[in-house]
Parts: sequence; structure tokens; C-alpha cells
Amino acid sequence: MGGGGSTWDGITYDPQTNLVYVGVGNGSPWNPLLRSPKGGENLYSVSIVALDADTGELKWHYQEIPEEQWDFDATAQILVADLEINGELKHVLMHATKSGYFYLVDAANGKLLGAKNFVASNWTNGYDLTTGRPKLNPEAM
Repeated sequence: MGGGGSTWDGITYDPQTNLVYVGVGNGSPWNPLLRSPKGGENLYSVSIVALDADTGELKWHYQEIPEEQWDFDATAQILVADLEINGELKHVLMHATKSGYFYLVDAANGKLLGAKNFVASNWTNGYDLTTGRPKLNPEAM
């Protein structure tokens, strides 16, 4: 059993979707071998979690780094915007975190639309936009 991630910042309300977006920190202890010796992704840690503002019901989540082990929490401020992407207007979340990546997420369903590093990164070789998962660098594990 692993320790869950905490929240302390990165909480945003969106009146257009009536969702509250919460950035969640990394699991504790940070070392996944100690936190979850049997493995596992530590669901909801290092994630954006979307909750219905009226009921608190979980609507979706996007886990930026499953089984995270580098103290790259996801608690940075979450910005909401309407952006044109490939000629189509999208309602999105923008999230730049300690991982060194700038995430673009669909505000309605949590689908990863883009992930671009804004500083040099050695823990990953980018993101698979089909799965939404990082392409982890085996040498960083």
C-alpha cells in the first residue's frame, strides 16, 4: 500500500465546466520501492483531479507521472483558457510543473492534448499523446 499525494495549491474553479481542478502532489515516501513494494501507479498522485463543484463527485483525472519517484508533484497553479489547436477552439487546462513539462489538458474530459518540456529533462523522452503517459528514460529509474 502506498502513501497518497497531498494537495496544497493548484486548485482552480471553472464556471464553464462547473468543475474544480485540483493538482495533487507525489506519494510518500518518494521512493516507490518503499511506498509501494508490490508496484502500482499510486492512482491520483501527481495528477489533475476534476471534481463536480456542486456534488464533489470525481469526473475525471489525468495522472501526469504514474508511479512518480522524483518529487515532481502536480500542485502548481492550473490555468484555464480557450485556445485554437489545429484550427479548432478547445477549452483547456495549462499546467507547468516541477517535472519541467508544460501540460495541455482538455478541460472537459482530462485527455492530454500536449506535453512539452520547458527545461532540459533526463527522466523522460517525451510523452505519448495517445496514452497520455511519459516515455520514461530507463537510465533515470
